[in-house]
Amino acid sequence: MQSIKSWIQNSNGWQRLWLVGSVAGFIYFSLFMPIRETNLSTSYWNDRFSRLTEESRKPECAAYLNLPINQLVAPPYMEGCYSIYLHREVSKDKQPITLKSVNDEFNADYRKILLEWIGIGTVLTALLSALAYGLGSLTAWVIKGFKKKEL
Repeated sequence: MQSIKSWIQNSNGWQRLWLVGSVAGFIYFSLFMPIRETNLSTSYWNDRFSRLTEESRKPECAAYLNLPINQLVAPPYMEGCYSIYLHREVSKDKQPITLKSVNDEFNADYRKILLEWIGIGTVLTALLSALAYGLGSLTAWVIKGFKKKEL
């Protein structure tokens, strides 16, 4: 088995192009794209968190933070304590919330989404890289068959 250094030194132009393309694909799909995609959800989250913060300061919203969800009445859309109610209604546990618990939930979701995107990008890069190398090897094998000398 060749070492990586000797493979790089002995590789032809197409193999080097494949290596550069694979590294560029990894950088894009596993680093740049996950950060871009998670930042899109971060801006949505920041907007949601600022509404929750604003509503949590209102005295009339204290009940929406603390009472069991089944004792609360849904406020009109985007009025009163709507953001707090909606957050609790769609949450898995429907427990009372604090801004800290909401922020902790966001951080956990952010890390999960980021890792999912990195995983998807890494698998996608590996598949595309293997496909490109396989097609190149197949093409070289076919061309080599046409160049055989007759005995």
